[in-house]
Amino acid sequence: MRRALPPLFPSVLLAFVALTAGEAAAAAARAGAPAGLTIGAPRSLTYFPLHAARELGYFDEEGISVTFFDVEEHGALEALGGGRADLVGAPAALAIEASRRGPRVQLVMAVQARSAAVLVARGEAGLAPGAVAALRGRRVAAPEGQRGLELALRAILRGAGLAPGRDVRLEAVAARRILAALQAGRVDAAILPGEMAAQAIERQRFAAVLVDLRRGEGPPAAQAVAMPTLQGMSETLTRRRDAVRRAVRAVTRAQRRLRGDTEFAAQVAERALRGADPQLIRAVLEAEAPGYRPAVSREAVAHLISAFPAGRGPAPEGGYEQIVATAFAPLWAD
Repeated sequence: MRRALPPLFPSVLLAFVALTAGEAAAAAARAGAPAGLTIGAPRSLTYFPLHAARELGYFDEEGISVTFFDVEEHGALEALGGGRADLVGAPAALAIEASRRGPRVQLVMAVQARSAAVLVARGEAGLAPGAVAALRGRRVAAPEGQRGLELALRAILRGAGLAPGRDVRLEAVAARRILAALQAGRVDAAILPGEMAAQAIERQRFAAVLVDLRRGEGPPAAQAVAMPTLQGMSETLTRRRDAVRRAVRAVTRAQRRLRGDTEFAAQVAERALRGADPQLIRAVLEAEAPGYRPAVSREAVAHLISAFPAGRGPAPEGGYEQIVATAFAPLWAD
């Protein structure tokens, strides 16, 4: 089922509720047990460094017990606000939207240094790499409910001199149906997570790359707005600072280890993400592993803010220190 994307990014209904005090964490600390954290993140290659830190035993070596559960972008804020998750893996844009509508959510670290997304077109369209302007008058899709990808797509189109919704017809298509819609010609192009792009390009061979944000292509705003990050509510980050520090050290260590050896990373991914196609794993890691870096720079945040059109939608409030939990920045050093 398809629906037209609104000109403004839709409101996110936040189910924030008051968090209780951390009695369980305090009891664990008194007993000398590892501080525990619960992390909600998609079980996907986009957030692979998080899952790899567990698979490689790095959380255990940091003395922290971490529980994961699978949550997609549209459920991440509710998981934080309802107390189900201490941290979530989500696009950078989500923290800004959340903080405009409830308790402040901050970026703890980057999982990847750029948006893990690719704008692809049907091979039959015959569009050359980078020919975004040729999408004028065509139908372009984003996965429904994935706000970061929607904003990245809008930034790419604006960077090519196209007005989203006027020069290009934007459509939201359910993620499970978007490849079929593209292959059947119901849409002409789509912005996809790296794993889905690899399926369309490498396995099914019906699509071609227009813009690969992972490789530094496209406008800086598009590269920043769907950047996979680890984020949490500022209150939780203060109250659970020691536990979060341990988690950041573990994930940063995993990023460094995976970034340096793609074949090793592929072997870990096959264990951590059981059932994933080994061919697709390698195709994705070849593009994404070099970007496994934890830092969220001031420049990246400035570009992130610029992805929100002035006067339309939630304009981010505050500067770098409001958006990024800078207490954890010293842990990002390689």
